[in-house]
Amino acid sequence: MSSSDGVVRSGYHSLAILLFLLPFALFTQDHLRGKLDRDSGIYIYAGQQAVQGTLPYASIFDHKGPLTSLVCAGGIVLADALGQQELFVVRAIFLAAAAGCVALVFLIGATCWRSVRAGWLSALIFLGFWGFAHFASSGPRPKTLMLLLALLCVRFGMKQRYFWAALAGGAAVMVWQPACVFLLALATALALRQPSRPRISEWLRLAAGAACVPLLVALYFAWNGALDLFWEGLVSFNVFLLERGADGDASFLSILRGIHKGYSGALLAVIGGWAALPWAVCSSRIRSAGNAPSIFSYEAGILLPLWVLVSLWTAADFQGYVDAYPLLPLSALGFGWFLDRALSSLGGSERSRLWQAVVASLALLLVAWTEIKMKRSFEVDEQRAAIASLRAELEPGDQVRSLGAPEMMALLGGRQDDRYLFVVNGIDALIEARHPGGWQGWLGALQDAPPRFILYRTPRGKKVRSLIAWIESNYLTRWEAGGARILEHREAAKRR
Repeated sequence: MSSSDGVVRSGYHSLAILLFLLPFALFTQDHLRGKLDRDSGIYIYAGQQAVQGTLPYASIFDHKGPLTSLVCAGGIVLADALGQQELFVVRAIFLAAAAGCVALVFLIGATCWRSVRAGWLSALIFLGFWGFAHFASSGPRPKTLMLLLALLCVRFGMKQRYFWAALAGGAAVMVWQPACVFLLALATALALRQPSRPRISEWLRLAAGAACVPLLVALYFAWNGALDLFWEGLVSFNVFLLERGADGDASFLSILRGIHKGYSGALLAVIGGWAALPWAVCSSRIRSAGNAPSIFSYEAGILLPLWVLVSLWTAADFQGYVDAYPLLPLSALGFGWFLDRALSSLGGSERSRLWQAVVASLALLLVAWTEIKMKRSFEVDEQRAAIASLRAELEPGDQVRSLGAPEMMALLGGRQDDRYLFVVNGIDALIEARHPGGWQGWLGALQDAPPRFILYRTPRGKKVRSLIAWIESNYLTRWEAGGARILEHREAAKRR
């Protein structure tokens, strides 16, 4: 399946389509009924409120880009039109984004390594990363959408379509701000391109593409008179108020433990593929466009600065296996190249090489199927059952408030006037800076009009002890599901 003359085109697009469809079979062993966690619940809730006319950042404060919330809003509108459950349709959209990532890993690998087999193996390796597969079907996770856009940036960049590459990169930044490293890698590859130097027009196309989506999103907020909210959520909070604290342990051993937790069945591929990628890039000594010799191919060259930048990014901001997402395609590409080289070294006839590839493919698919099947869950059913129990006890005038569990509010379909549905990583400092009367004013208002029910997960921050003490003194647990608790005020419980 290898070709020294370039990528073999026969069946090339058919394989990409097949790899796009495979995740729909592999990733849905939980039938899209995995736990809705806090981070995913943020975007479902923000999407619900956006449909009702409340902008992201105004409905619920979060420090990532607003594009995920807007995509969720589109999914909710589609669900209403189709008469389907909101969560199911939104998850199907993000599953399609994950499937697109798998297909793009194949296309990028086949192009970089000039081997359809290497691209195919890279994609199958990527399929076996449980941490990615888990949130592909139990999201919506912003990093799934970010990774799709980032891989589009890489793919278009390899084809020297700089406007479209930068357009995808700029959109990725509107999902998760550190994705700007993909734009930086694209610009680095353009600057170092051989044999010809970049033209002014290429730089202009790159700049125009990168600016498009951020400008459109900014105009959307400006049109609604909320440009200050956009700036606060996207930039100023992250620069001045964000606190990592204990969550930000990014030591080498911590990163290894986190990766082992999310990708234990494919740990060798994650670590080995990451280590192999620079070797693979520097081994791709082929002639670049124009028949001038180069150190490595232009197509593969974009991966080297990306490998450096993503490695630094991961080391600086690792809090769990989800933060390894940007590394995963690079690891899959590196390990896919290594397996392709290993199979090539076995030699043999064309038929024997084909059987070697088939056996390797079946082994990788078996690993992926087993990993996902062993770790599947149906916890959203438990969460819905808890919400059903809550709904059955609600009386007219009862208030329900989220303090750490926006996913439960999203399942309830409720609305909270206060945008602080969870308090972590410096949001207490934001309340101190923005709320009239600061933190004490906010807490005092809560104590003066306590809700009957609180959807609760323990807050984190420098000022939250007083909040935790008040809750523990005045509320008791009624139901638990998905790591969150539904608390009832003690006075209301006495009246039952």
